[in-house]
Amino acid sequence: MSDTVTPQTKEIHIRPRKGWQAIPFKELWEFRDLLWIFSLRDIKVRYKQAVLGVAWAFLQPAVQVFVFTIFFGYFMNHAERLEKIAGYENIPYPLYSLTGLILWNFFSATVSSASNSLLANADIVRKIYFPRLIMPISSVGAAVMDVTIAGGFLLILMLYYFTGFSAYLLVIPLIIACVVAAALGMGMLLAALTVSYRDFRYVVPFLMSIWMYISPIIWSYDEAYAMIGQSEKFNGYQWVLDLNPIAGSFNMFRRIILEQPITTQTWTSFGISAALSA
Repeated sequence: MSDTVTPQTKEIHIRPRKGWQAIPFKELWEFRDLLWIFSLRDIKVRYKQAVLGVAWAFLQPAVQVFVFTIFFGYFMNHAERLEKIAGYENIPYPLYSLTGLILWNFFSATVSSASNSLLANADIVRKIYFPRLIMPISSVGAAVMDVTIAGGFLLILMLYYFTGFSAYLLVIPLIIACVVAAALGMGMLLAALTVSYRDFRYVVPFLMSIWMYISPIIWSYDEAYAMIGQSEKFNGYQWVLDLNPIAGSFNMFRRIILEQPITTQTWTSFGISAALSA
């Protein structure tokens, strides 16, 4: 009679932890293949049955720039007011609009997708274990694809308007990283809240529409900073602008593309945005 070895089994209990939790970077790295698969899936789903395919990522900012230039730039005379600001005298308004829209579309798409990621993948979440942070993080993939394609449109406008290229362009990857951190931070928070309170599915679109108007996209950070400084009632409250975690990043990006001087105030607001994003 031969001896048989009975394999030993180990029982693992997975329970939610309470309180503040550190980001499990080690565990996320172990599941990096799954993160890659989810990211590719989101990209394929977005463009699989679209007639124009990835051209939508190019067409969307182009139409937005056209609308912003016509309505905000000329009908509402924002282009004329912009020329009165020091350093913005000869800035083409289409290029000015795109420098705000390209980052905003990326930020908005990431937050919206990340906030709905757990509900959209509820069946997968219930069946197998993996770090739940993978779901909102994977939502960055499709947004990165969009912003990369839109970056081609930005490059075309820069060449058309003979905009130069400075050494500060090397800072742009850092700016993108800060915007990603801000978007994921907000997206993860909203994803958790949406699971517990389904009302947040309706709050997110409203929140993003409001957030757009309080961010330096249509208006200029420098213009708002100067207006607050000239006001007798609100002078000294310029720091309120930097409470928006993407304001400094957007301002830095715009000044780099438009070849504006990078001042101490620009670096300070960008540093605050980076800290808030982290």
